[in-house]
Amino acid sequence: MGETRADATTSCPDLAALEEWVLGGESDSALGRHVETCRRCRDCVSEFRANNQLIARFARPGANDSPPATTIWSSVEPADLILGYTLGPELHRGGQGIVYEAVQKSTKRRVALKMLRPGALSTDKQRRRFEREIELVAGMRHPHIVTVYESGDTADGRRYFAMELIRGQPLNEAWQRRQDPASIRRLLALFIQICDAVQYAHQRGIIHRDLKPANILVDETGAPHILDFGVAKALGDDLHEGLLATRAGEFMGTFAYAAPEQVEGRIDQIDTRTDVYALGVLLYEALTGALPSDVDRPLSDAIRAITHEPPRPPSQRNPALGDELDTIVLKTLEKDRGRRYQSAESLRQDLERFLRNEPIDARRDSTWYVMRKSLLRHRVSATVGAAFLLLIVAFAIVTAVNLRRTAFQRDKALRAEDAARNSADQLAVALSQSNIERGRLMVRTGNIASAEDVLWREFLAPGDSSSAGLDSISASVRADPNSFDLRDAYWALREAYVAGHCRATVAAADDEIRMSLAVSPAGDAFATAGQYGSVQVWTLPLSPTGERLRLKVDPVYAASFCGPDRLVLLTARDNYVALCLLDVRSGRLDTIEPPIAARSDLRPGAVIASFSHDGRRVAMLDGHGLARIYETSSGTLVGNVPYNAVGQVTVFALSPTGDQLALGGLDHLIRIHDVARGVETRRIRTSPPNPFRYIAAMSFNADATQLAVGWGEGGVEVWDLVSGARVANLREHTYGVTTVGFSPDGRQLITGGHDKSLIIWELASNQRLMTCLGHRSTVLQAAFAADRSTLLSVGLDGLIKEWDTQPVPSIQRLAGHDAASFGVQFSRDGGLIASAGAGPDNRVRVWNSRTLARTTSAEKHREAIGGIAQLGSLGAMASVGYDGEMRVWDVRPAGDGPPRLTLRRTIGTGIKVPSFVTASPDGKWVASGGYENRVSIWRTADLLQDAPRPPSPVHSIHGPSHRTPCAAFSHDGRLLAAASTDGTIRIIETQSGNIISTFIAHEGTVRWARFLGVDNRLATCGDDGRARLWDVNALATRAGGRSADSSVAVPEPEFIREFVGHEHAILALDVSSDERVLATGARDGSIRLWSIADGRSLTTLEGQRQAVYSIAFSPDGRTLAAVGEDRDVLLIDLKYYDRHLAGNRAHQLATLGDARPNRE
Repeated sequence: MGETRADATTSCPDLAALEEWVLGGESDSALGRHVETCRRCRDCVSEFRANNQLIARFARPGANDSPPATTIWSSVEPADLILGYTLGPELHRGGQGIVYEAVQKSTKRRVALKMLRPGALSTDKQRRRFEREIELVAGMRHPHIVTVYESGDTADGRRYFAMELIRGQPLNEAWQRRQDPASIRRLLALFIQICDAVQYAHQRGIIHRDLKPANILVDETGAPHILDFGVAKALGDDLHEGLLATRAGEFMGTFAYAAPEQVEGRIDQIDTRTDVYALGVLLYEALTGALPSDVDRPLSDAIRAITHEPPRPPSQRNPALGDELDTIVLKTLEKDRGRRYQSAESLRQDLERFLRNEPIDARRDSTWYVMRKSLLRHRVSATVGAAFLLLIVAFAIVTAVNLRRTAFQRDKALRAEDAARNSADQLAVALSQSNIERGRLMVRTGNIASAEDVLWREFLAPGDSSSAGLDSISASVRADPNSFDLRDAYWALREAYVAGHCRATVAAADDEIRMSLAVSPAGDAFATAGQYGSVQVWTLPLSPTGERLRLKVDPVYAASFCGPDRLVLLTARDNYVALCLLDVRSGRLDTIEPPIAARSDLRPGAVIASFSHDGRRVAMLDGHGLARIYETSSGTLVGNVPYNAVGQVTVFALSPTGDQLALGGLDHLIRIHDVARGVETRRIRTSPPNPFRYIAAMSFNADATQLAVGWGEGGVEVWDLVSGARVANLREHTYGVTTVGFSPDGRQLITGGHDKSLIIWELASNQRLMTCLGHRSTVLQAAFAADRSTLLSVGLDGLIKEWDTQPVPSIQRLAGHDAASFGVQFSRDGGLIASAGAGPDNRVRVWNSRTLARTTSAEKHREAIGGIAQLGSLGAMASVGYDGEMRVWDVRPAGDGPPRLTLRRTIGTGIKVPSFVTASPDGKWVASGGYENRVSIWRTADLLQDAPRPPSPVHSIHGPSHRTPCAAFSHDGRLLAAASTDGTIRIIETQSGNIISTFIAHEGTVRWARFLGVDNRLATCGDDGRARLWDVNALATRAGGRSADSSVAVPEPEFIREFVGHEHAILALDVSSDERVLATGARDGSIRLWSIADGRSLTTLEGQRQAVYSIAFSPDGRTLAAVGEDRDVLLIDLKYYDRHLAGNRAHQLATLGDARPNRE
C-alpha cells in the first residue's frame, strides 16, 4: 500500500510538537497514526530518538551512581578540616571537588587546596579519579603546570591536595586584543608556552583530555598554568591506567573543545593528538573569537559539525590573520588524527617558525591527498574522465608494448632489480635511524633501561644473518674490548650513559636475586649474596671477567666484610641461624658453632639482620621483645636491647662500630640504644603516626653523629643525633625508599628505591647531585666504595651495577682567563694547548695537555687577542690583537711542568682591529685580517727572522667593503679561503694573491672556514645557523697552473651537503684528524658533532653555557677543546664513555642473543 502524498505534506504537525510527542513517550495515538503514514514525520521522529540516545551518552559520568552516605564527620567546620592549613575563601566548585585558598601554617605559604565535595567520599569512582589526579600532577615539575605540594585526608575522611596558588584569569579573558600584529604575536608566544607544558605532560605519558580556557590560568606576568587533570589519561602499565579506564562510549572532557574521536566515544584512539586538537580549538578561538565548529544547534548536528564539517579558515573571521596561520590552525583541527600535528612539540615548532618568519612544516602537505578528496566529492565526473583517460592510456601502452616489447621488458627487469636493492638498503637505514631516535627519546624521558635495549640492538646488529656474523662481534670484543665502531648508535649510547652514569653491568649467577651487598674495607672488591645461598666475590672495577670467587652455601640473609679478605655471612639451615666466615682468597668457609639462634626464637617472619659497618657485630630481633647483638668472630652474645614485640619495629641499624642500635617503627619514633648497657639514650619523634607512612631504611654515618632515614612513601631525612634536629629533608623519589647509605667521608648520601633510581645527595647543600638510572626494577642495596669514586648496587632485576659518582666526569675546565677567549689550539703533537684571552685579560696561556700545568704570557696585548696560530712545527706561535699588533712567541714543552713561553718579536699588521691569524699546514704562509676589507699574507720565514726592520706582507688583498672574520689555508697552502660578513667566500691563490673565485656560502656573516685534507673540500659555517661542505678541488687545479688559458671560465665551488640542527648562529667549527667528524659551536653554547660522510647529527655535547668562539680537536681525536664567553677552556673527553660501553657490552651481548636484528 502506498501513502497519500497530500496527507503527508499538507497536514504535518510542526517540529516542536513532534519532539514533545517523542519526549512524552509517544502516547498520542492520533499523532502516532499520522507518523506511521507520513515519511517526512517518520524521518524527523527517528532523528529525535537518535538525539535522545546521544544525550544519554553525553550525560555526566557518575550521574547515575548511587548517592553517597553522609559521613560521621559531616558537621566538621571547613576551617578545621585539614591539619596544618588555614582555609580561606572558596575559589571554585566543580562536579566533584571544591578549591579553597589556604595558608600552610608551617611555611606561611599561600596555596590552593582541592578536596572532594561533601558526599563524594563513598563514590569509589569519584575518589579514584581524585586520587588519580593527585598521582598524575605530583609526578610533574614544569613552570607552566600547576605544582602539587602534598596530599592527604581531611578530618571527615575526604581526599585533598595542596597545590600552587595561581592568581590570574582564565585563558579566554587574556586574549581580548587580537586585531593588530603585535597582540597576535604575543598571543602566539603564550601558546608556545602552553604547547611546551602539554608536550612535557605527553613525554611522561599523560593526556589531559580536557584542555579548555577555564583549565588554563594566565598570571600577572603573562605566564600560563595548566591545571585540572581530573579526567587525564595515563599511558603505560606503570601508571595503572586500568584503575581509571573509561568505558567505551563514555564521554570525558568538554564538548566544545573535544576531538572527533572523543565525541564519537572511540577511547582506543585517544592519544596525544587528542590534546593537539584541543590546542587547535583554543588557538582558533583565541585568534577569531569564535569556536571552529558551531555547537549551538541540535546535538546530532553539533556532533556532525565536529566530526565531519571542516571549519572556516580563521582569516575569514579575522582579516588580520594570514594564510600561514590558517594552515597551522587547520592542521591542528584535522578530523583525521593522522593528518594533525603528531605532537604538541611539532605545533610549538611551527608557531616558533612563524614568529621567526621561517617556512612552516604544515605547508608541506600531500598533493595526492587533496586530489583524492576532490575526486570523492565529484565521483561521477571523475569516473567518466578517468574512464576516457584509461582508454587513452591503455591504447598508448598497448602500442608501446607492441613496438618495443623486448627492450622494455629487459629495462624493466634491470630497473626493478636496482630499485629493490636500493629500497631494501634505504628501508634498513631508515629503520635503524628510527630505532636510534626512539632510544634517544627514551633517554630524554629518563627511561634508560628501555633505551639500552633499543640502542644496543642497533649497535650490535650484524651485517649478515649467519651465525658467523654474530660470532665475529663476540670475537672482536674479546680481541679489543675497548674498541668501538663510531656508528650512529655509538653516539646515542654515549648519551644514554651520560644521562644514566652506569659504568658496568653483570647479571647475578643462577639468576638469583641478590639481597646483600658488601664492599671490602680497601674498596678493591665487593661481594653479593642471594637468598638461596649463591655468593659471588668481584674485583673492582666491575667487569665480566672480574669474578674472583663463586660458591653455593646455605640461604644467606645478610653479609658484610669483617676484614680485608674475610666475609661474614648470616645463614639459615633447618631451624637454626648461624654465622659463617669466608676467606675470599682461598674460598674456605668456616661455620661458627654453635648456631647463634633457633628460628623459632626469632620474631615471626623473615629474618631481619643488621651488620655494623666494620662487620664485627650483627643484630637480630627475637620474638620476646629483645634485639640481640653478637660478635661475628665468635658468635658471642654481647648485648640485649628491649623493643616493642608487637610488630612496631620495621627497621633497625647498627652504628659503624656496633656500640649503638637504632630502632624505627610504625609509631614514627626512632630510638637510639647503647648496646653495652641495653638502655635507650635518645628518642626522636619524626612525624605524627600515619598508617600509610613508615620507616623503610636507616643508616649511620661514619662517626655515628647522624642517621639517615628512608620512608616508605619516598621521603629521605637526615637527623643529627647530638641535637636531635632534622638537618635534611630530601624528596625526589617517586616511590618508597629501600636503601640509604653515607659516603665514607660523610659528605654525600646515596638513596635507592622502588622507582628504580639511585640518587646521590650533596649534604652540605641538601641538593641532589645526580640520579643514576638503569635498573629495571627496585633497587635493593647500594654502597659507596672506599674512595667515593665508585658506587655499587644490586636490584630486584638480578643485576649488579657499578656507577660513576661524578655528574660530568668527561669534562675538565681549565681556569685562568679573566674574560672571554677567542681562540684555542692544540700543538701538532697534542702535547700543548694554547688559548687567547679577550679584554681586559689580553694574555696568551699555554697548558701541558697531560698534567694541565699552565704558563701565562708575561707580556700582554694592549687590547683583546683576536686569534692565535701555530707556525708550522717550528715551536713558534703567532697572536694578533685588536691593538693592530702581531706577536710571535717561542713555545717549548718542559716535561711535566708548565711549558716555556717567550715573546720573540712584535710586528705592526697595519690592519684595523685584526681579529684572526692563521698559518698554512706546510708552515710557509701566515694570513691575518679583521675589521676591514683586507687580508694580508705573510711569509712565515719573514716573521721568524730577527731582522731590525719589521717584515711586510707579501700580498694585501682587498675585497668588498665588509670585514673579514676568518680565513683558512688549504692542505698544501696553495689556496686561502677568506670569509666575509656579506655571506661570501673569496678563494685566493696564495702565491700570486689573486682572487680566483668568489661565491655566496651563507645568508649573513660567514664565521669560520676549514679545509679538509688533500681533496680540497671546504667546511664553512655562519650566522644562518648552518654549516656547509664545498668541493673546491677544481679551483685548486687551476691554482696549480694546469690551465694556462685565462679565457677558460673559472669553475664554481660545488655544494656537497649541509649540516642543519643548530637554532642559533654557528660561530666556530673544526674537523677531526681522520676527517670523519665535524664539530660546530653556536652562540647559545651548544656544541654538535656531525658525520661528514652524510651530514647527520651524531650527538650534542653539554658543557658550555654561553657563546662558543673557537673549538679544536686534539690530533688523536680523543679530546675536543672549546672556548668562548664562559672564560674557561673546556676539554671534553670524547672517549671517556667508551669504558661505560665496554662495561655494559658483554652483558648486552649475552642478554640480546638471537634477538639482535639483521640489516641485510
